[in-house]
Amino acid sequence: MAREIEKKIGSLIVYSDGTFLLKNVPTWYPQLAHPKAIEDGGAEKFSIQAFLDKKDHADEIAWLEKTLKSKMPKRYDWDDIPTKNRCFLDGSKVGDEGSDITTQYRLKFAANATHAPNVRKSSGALLSRRIPDEMREIEDLADGASNNGRLMNILGSFYSWVHKKYGAGVGMNVMTVQVLNKWTDMSFGSSGNDTGNDIDDWDEDEDEDVDVDF
Repeated sequence: MAREIEKKIGSLIVYSDGTFLLKNVPTWYPQLAHPKAIEDGGAEKFSIQAFLDKKDHADEIAWLEKTLKSKMPKRYDWDDIPTKNRCFLDGSKVGDEGSDITTQYRLKFAANATHAPNVRKSSGALLSRRIPDEMREIEDLADGASNNGRLMNILGSFYSWVHKKYGAGVGMNVMTVQVLNKWTDMSFGSSGNDTGNDIDDWDEDEDEDVDVDF
């Protein structure tokens, strides 16, 4: 069954199958080539963080918050989720991560080690993990702090969870990313009224960013 667009909200596209696409979002610490444990002793996962400016993306933030709360397991409340376990958080409540993100909402996406997300180039070409040269491209484009601030399109979905130790919550699964040839400096308005979201082309010799059918 083809994925059909249900609605568009700014840079957010909501699909009829429950998935959603965030376009042109700044990303942080992508770990999409190889799964890693997010915390000591935790399960290895693929992961990526993204940011939405509170002023520029208020409508997208409102939809995400409403949808996440609606998917909480029964008998549990969104407000009871510990801050560190939230996939969607007001940047003013996040501790120091080397950048002022008080003007942003932080989104955390993850995927189990057995469900590697698809990675597409800016041209839309899908990279194969089975081909060594293309796997190296995934490592270069979508893994590690060297890609902090890189803009990506992220296709995700929601999932609910209940854990004996951590209670319950809702997470966001990363299904596919398209790595774009644009960056932001990730300063996020740490001085003055600048939003910090000025976008620059990365390399004129690279392929142009192409809209693809997710």
